[in-house]
Amino acid sequence: MGLITHFYMLTHKLPNWDDISQVNSLGLTSQVGRWMLEPLQNIGQRASNPAIHGMLFIVFISLAACLIVSTLDLESMTAAILIPAVLVTFPSTTSILYFMFTAHLYAIGVFLFCLGACFIKKYKYGFIPSGVCTILALAIYQPFVSIFISLLLLILITDAIRGEIFKALVIRGFIYAGTLAISTAAYIKIAHLIYPNMGEETYGGISEMGKISISELPKNFGRVYKRVMEYFITRPFAFVTTSMHITNIVICALLIALTIVCVYKFTLWERKLELAFIGLMAFLFPFAVGFVYFMAPKAPFSMLMLYAYSMISVFVICLSEFAMQDWVKTDVSNKRILGIEFETWGAALVTIVILFSCYGNYLLDSQAYFRTSIAYERATNYYNRILSGIEMTEGYNTGDKIVILGEFYYKDNPSPIEIPMFYDDEGFRELDGVTLENGFITSGVRNNFIRSYLGFNPGIVSDSEKVDIQNTPEYKKMPEYPKKGSIAKINDIWVVKLCE
Repeated sequence: MGLITHFYMLTHKLPNWDDISQVNSLGLTSQVGRWMLEPLQNIGQRASNPAIHGMLFIVFISLAACLIVSTLDLESMTAAILIPAVLVTFPSTTSILYFMFTAHLYAIGVFLFCLGACFIKKYKYGFIPSGVCTILALAIYQPFVSIFISLLLLILITDAIRGEIFKALVIRGFIYAGTLAISTAAYIKIAHLIYPNMGEETYGGISEMGKISISELPKNFGRVYKRVMEYFITRPFAFVTTSMHITNIVICALLIALTIVCVYKFTLWERKLELAFIGLMAFLFPFAVGFVYFMAPKAPFSMLMLYAYSMISVFVICLSEFAMQDWVKTDVSNKRILGIEFETWGAALVTIVILFSCYGNYLLDSQAYFRTSIAYERATNYYNRILSGIEMTEGYNTGDKIVILGEFYYKDNPSPIEIPMFYDDEGFRELDGVTLENGFITSGVRNNFIRSYLGFNPGIVSDSEKVDIQNTPEYKKMPEYPKKGSIAKINDIWVVKLCE
């Protein structure tokens, strides 16, 4: 499923703004607390190669899915198929793969969080290796801790349904919470030792993480539920199609319905304390999947950071197995619809809905990749026209410095190649990482794109030299490209003026 969904990305080089600049490096690492990226880099290679990093990404996400199935003690073939399908198709995977230079490492982070959950569930002293896994995973990509927390809640919920007593559940809950708290504290301490100025970084809101005043706790707590509700029901991201939105609503409805079925089937009302515990864990589950909003409420979050949303579907699959297994032992075993047993219909419904959700994600992922390939070709041809114009200008010599000035912005000042292709073009802008034309021609990536992907060295022009050029009367009088006179030599540097 992963190979099919991400086939286009694996067989093409589709960079985004970060990947263009980091085609042969990791970019920000310890500066934002990700000090495990560098030691793990050699698992892949330093070059941002989709054939290697993309494949490793799918392998480690698949292994993480296997760990989830094992950790939750799920036995059905349906769960073994659907959970990996959910994890490798969820839109966050597309966002991750656009940052190909670290994609395989982020997958290892997910794997380590799932491995930590497996340790703490399966072994008496599993909290020790679990803590180590959590520290290492946080040092790869902190927002994925939401996956770890939601998986711990699922462990407690499933074990409560299976009959574990209230006292044991509470003790384990405190052990899980303590392991998470101590591991997080240890990670932060190590991160500050490695990079003392980490708290001063603003990238991704890293400096805001954990800085929450007590008075803001209720508001931030409610904001998490609001954001999760918006994605699935009330106000989905712009890239979510109508069919995907409807499917998400159905998944949420199934979650509620299956919870009721499990309460009835296992007569949980007779175990009041355990039922109350399950209710509390279920109430906290949306908070867990959206925990990143609580970590740094003022930070801008992207789809890449919301990978834990996929755990909603995992919860549905898990409850489905409980609701449908051994149904013949209950009083409703004789109920049939059109001659088919009730549990068969139920299992089929859940399977169809989850597979339809995965198919919708597959369409979205593939469409995003295709749209980026079009944007890439447009930007390549645009730059080639500009460079050809410079080379044909009288007086140009190979090796002369070149600077392309002017900043486009897709809303207020779109570039000439920013031509809509699909009705949902704008929606892709909310799927983090997806690169449209503007992402290839902004000043921050322009030279790197030309140098790495067009094989042309424009030379290095400092920011102060650019400012000096823009302040000259010659530059101010220049028309915008491609008008005559939009290419000129100023201060011994060839200048192309794209826009004001």
